[in-house]
Amino acid sequence: MLPRLQIGEFELQPATRRLHRSDGSQVHLPNRPFRVLLHLVANRGRLVPRAELLEQFWDGRDVYDGALTRCLSTVRKALDDHGSPARFVETRWAEGYRYVGPCIELPDYGAGHRPAFADSRDASAARRLVDRGNDYLGRSGHRSYRYALAMFRLAVEADPEDARAHGGIAAAHALLCLHAEPSDAHRAAAAASLATALQIDAACADVQHARAHVSVMRDDYAAANAAFRAAESLAPAQFGIWYYHARGHAEQGDHEGALSHYLRASEADPGDYQALALAEQSFHRVGLHGDARKAAVACARAAEETLRRHPDDVRALSLGACVLHPLGRWDEARGWTERAVALEPREPFVNFNASCVYIALGDLDRALHFLKRVTMATGNCNWIAHDPCVDPVRSHPRFASVLARAAA
Repeated sequence: MLPRLQIGEFELQPATRRLHRSDGSQVHLPNRPFRVLLHLVANRGRLVPRAELLEQFWDGRDVYDGALTRCLSTVRKALDDHGSPARFVETRWAEGYRYVGPCIELPDYGAGHRPAFADSRDASAARRLVDRGNDYLGRSGHRSYRYALAMFRLAVEADPEDARAHGGIAAAHALLCLHAEPSDAHRAAAAASLATALQIDAACADVQHARAHVSVMRDDYAAANAAFRAAESLAPAQFGIWYYHARGHAEQGDHEGALSHYLRASEADPGDYQALALAEQSFHRVGLHGDARKAAVACARAAEETLRRHPDDVRALSLGACVLHPLGRWDEARGWTERAVALEPREPFVNFNASCVYIALGDLDRALHFLKRVTMATGNCNWIAHDPCVDPVRSHPRFASVLARAAA
């Protein structure tokens, strides 16, 4: 018997032949369509021929060909799978069907259900702390990751069974290792916290997001992409998942893949400037310069609004400066950069973005000065290798020495 399976926002329970939404409500699915869906999910690594389904679920009897089509139509209706491309079941006309959605095996708690933890005051406090930690995690900086880690640890103290909190600890350690403090201690802590989170609730979007970060830390981008996709299916409106998935594509040099995810991130948070700033770079890399300018204009507007409310927002200053130069706002680009450096002189992303701004301004000596101050962790090295902003200095001998220092 297959274990319970999380497929997007649904849970399949083979033992009881039930299908539930993530909110616990049951979805009516007749016996035969349920069994066909379960067979497709169990064989998700291959195309299942029509003849195989007819043989197994209609006992090889002669039936109208439309019987199988109607059966799959019932499955799609239950899963709200009516779009193109398919979210869960893909049709290959005259050939068969293939399950293409996410799938996560869930722990067996017995009696076909997961435990419901009491909604106590401590649990409420944990949720608030996790939300604050996720907010810090989305700001993509050394100090922010440290703040996030502190919030997640407090959340675990408030509720030791909070899967999101354990996942947040794993993600914070992984991101610190990738971009600020490369160390075996962070690697071990990320792995241990992820294992705990998966044991508590593998079907939690934040836990799958953490699994993606830990996979990137391990340089396993195939596993990271699978985890990101699972998280996106579980929480399609969550900005951070789309944003970090986009960054993963960019770190691999896949700017087309990055763009689709940056744009989804921007849809999830229309007031954000981060995804727009990085999308501007990826648009340039794939030759869509008009779209790059539109992204730069929108990013500058969003960064200015953020700075109006929070003048010391280092992330807005640093990333925003990168899009001011292509808009012809050279003095502002330099001014925003120097303000960011004054506020966070040791922050890796501040120094890297300062380098990018001075490359664009033609001051290569100052650009290389800042690039030399970047922490040469794995994630930063991958980013430098594929960022188009750095292209003008790749042949510079001092640039080669910076990379040599990173490899040492």
